[in-house]
Amino acid sequence: MLPPRCLPECLMHHHFRLCNSVRRAPLIRWTIFRTLCLRIISNNMFEWTILILILASSITLTFEDVYLEEKPKLKLTLFILNSVFTSIFVMEMLLKWCGLGLVKYFTTFWTLLDIFIVTVRTLKEFPI
Repeated sequence: MLPPRCLPECLMHHHFRLCNSVRRAPLIRWTIFRTLCLRIISNNMFEWTILILILASSITLTFEDVYLEEKPKLKLTLFILNSVFTSIFVMEMLLKWCGLGLVKYFTTFWTLLDIFIVTVRTLKEFPI
């Protein structure tokens, strides 16, 4: 199973010389890495693990209420759990970027929803 193209066709033609020079050993290693990422994200166990983590993350959101400031231990626990969930979801997103390629990732509805949610979670947990 080989991963789809990483870059859009217009960039491949525009940077033809660059792409041809990269097609040697570094590209072979990059293709092997992308193939590994694709195998990981295509695995049913990976998908189910992410779905369970999404469910667990959603459950932790139910503990956040207006009285959270009065419960410092719960607030700290939720912060740690949300940070862990956010980190895992960012890693999942990066794996999908590598495995699917940027073209396929940014042209699929579910992955666009995924990046939106990861971005919102990241900005919520780690405000700029």
